[in-house]
Amino acid sequence: MSGSLDVSLFWLSFCLYFASFLLFVAYLGLRKRGLGWLGAGSMFAGFVPHTAGILTRWSATGHLPLSNMYEYANIMAWMTVVTFGGIVVKYRHLILGTIVSPALIIIIVSASMLPKEASNQLVPALQSYWLAIHVSLAALAEGAFAVALGVSITYLIKSSAGEKRRNHGVLTRLPSLETMDEINFQAIAVGYPLFTVGAL
Repeated sequence: MSGSLDVSLFWLSFCLYFASFLLFVAYLGLRKRGLGWLGAGSMFAGFVPHTAGILTRWSATGHLPLSNMYEYANIMAWMTVVTFGGIVVKYRHLILGTIVSPALIIIIVSASMLPKEASNQLVPALQSYWLAIHVSLAALAEGAFAVALGVSITYLIKSSAGEKRRNHGVLTRLPSLETMDEINFQAIAVGYPLFTVGAL
């Protein structure tokens, strides 16, 4: 029962994240800030069942849900939303949702194609406190890196455009190169120490 419940919660979160993606695309095209806030609201609404699904799976198995790649990808997606939330609170650049939401969808779709069975009995290699330290920190770090990747790609697109193109069309809606560089630094500043401590 609990196994099907957490999968249902993850499915609900995916639907809300996908709605967020569509709203951010509409925001990019129509330039209506309300659509951007709706996109952010839908993403953060999806975060609620996502968190509930992780906690449900944790309660059912008795260990952190990190024993397989499906669970790992779900934690990584969760951290991607956390990192985006920090960006929105600090910088108020909703347009970055058009970068983060596709990455989030890709991670969750990839997870959905993996075996979803929850395991109550861990393999011997994972029957250690290193499951909580090594795997969880690596997943959280890579969620932050996913945001840094999206921002970096956008930075390269904008910086490679000529001055005239940069001041017209969609590119004018993106944050300045300086702001994106700062956001990228902040995301890596979160991910790098976590990955260093947990994964290396």
